[in-house]
Amino acid sequence: MPQRNEKLPKPSKYGLGSLKELVHISLPLMCVALSSSLLVLCDRMFLARYDIECWKACSIASPFCLLFQMTFVVIALITQSFIGRFNASRQLSLTGPYVWQMIWFSIFSMAITYPLGLAVKPMLSSGTLAKPAITYFQVLNSFNFLFPLGAALSTFLIGRGRSHAIFYSTLATNLVNLLLSYLLIFGYEPLIQPLGILGAAIATVTSQFLLCIILFVNFLKKKNRKLYNTSSWNICFPKLWEILKKGVPYSFGRVMVIGSWTLASYIMIGKEGDYVLILSFGATLLLILSFLNEGLAQGLITITSYILGSNSGMFLGKMVRSSIAYLSGSLLLLAVPLLLFPKFVITLFIKTPLSDASLILLQECCLWTWFACLANGLNRIGTSLLVASQDTFFYAVALCGIWVTLYIPVFIGIGHLNWSPPKFFLVDSISAMIFSFIYFFRFKKNCWNKIDLQICPSTA
Repeated sequence: MPQRNEKLPKPSKYGLGSLKELVHISLPLMCVALSSSLLVLCDRMFLARYDIECWKACSIASPFCLLFQMTFVVIALITQSFIGRFNASRQLSLTGPYVWQMIWFSIFSMAITYPLGLAVKPMLSSGTLAKPAITYFQVLNSFNFLFPLGAALSTFLIGRGRSHAIFYSTLATNLVNLLLSYLLIFGYEPLIQPLGILGAAIATVTSQFLLCIILFVNFLKKKNRKLYNTSSWNICFPKLWEILKKGVPYSFGRVMVIGSWTLASYIMIGKEGDYVLILSFGATLLLILSFLNEGLAQGLITITSYILGSNSGMFLGKMVRSSIAYLSGSLLLLAVPLLLFPKFVITLFIKTPLSDASLILLQECCLWTWFACLANGLNRIGTSLLVASQDTFFYAVALCGIWVTLYIPVFIGIGHLNWSPPKFFLVDSISAMIFSFIYFFRFKKNCWNKIDLQICPSTA
């Protein structure tokens, strides 16, 4: 029978759906995303300093690694919405078994990713950078299961609002990664020979393995085994299917977003010159600033799942207002460098002399990048509401239209009508804004009422 505990804690000590609660949960997750982004940046800087060819090879192989990782990470992360509901409805004994289904799923995902990796290998085999690119890809792909495994174990904490524990664990392992990356790339002779790009791959896999160990040990603590039934490790296909039928559409939608953006960016690359400069600059800014919306999204999923699981729908409006207030504060801070001092931001990334025309385009890019942060923030809020309400099938179907809102306008406007390069990020922003309105409208139509808050006997 599900565990009933009247003293069950809420996601935080603050008012349900309040701005304070959202900040309390989202801020540590924001710091996690920031530390991970800075880690990637440092890793690339180490490789560039060691050998510029290794840096290029890593840049070539990374998109393939990220695609394999994120496809299964996103599926595992959907467990967060289940745990939030179980926590709210006091069905605590279901938490452990559901996390275990994603643990097994992550391990067995190698049966898919490893053969696919062999199929991708020929795509990396051309050119002078083939050998280092394949080396990096093979190491990460051989241990690809660690990434969805880490995501699955993290949902046990994030789904209950324990984001500070995730922050400390991730920060510790990222520091280990940073140290190992430096030692293994450059070496410490005579004890450690320099390994270059192989060292970077080994450091990434080792730190991810360490994170999984830390989270798994916490997962199996005595109090968690007793309260959350985390020792129930059996594979249960009804539970597994319950997660997959929500997680696979969510993953499909994310793949649509990544795929359409990637193909649209190739149109910019084909134009060369300032188009490549603006794409590189704007994409770098968005990558670095993505931690703001990522932390907000994860915190919003946790709190909204709890609200829905506890049948406390009256707090949903408050939750949405809090998330918009949170986003507004972030955008006000970003407006200072991007809108008031764009030249300073440009000099942080580009040291070479620029023509007046290129400088004007980069300044315009700062404007549309700020607007993209606004649009993407609203988009992530809408996405989080759908994920928390487990309306992922609608999410996947809706995102099939991103080819119409993003790729086709870029193909026509930039590819054939020669729009200025910064308009790429304007189109991207408008596309994100369109889907955010679709998500909000869908959520407002009470899609969460379709959720069966009591788990049926076949899946309990």
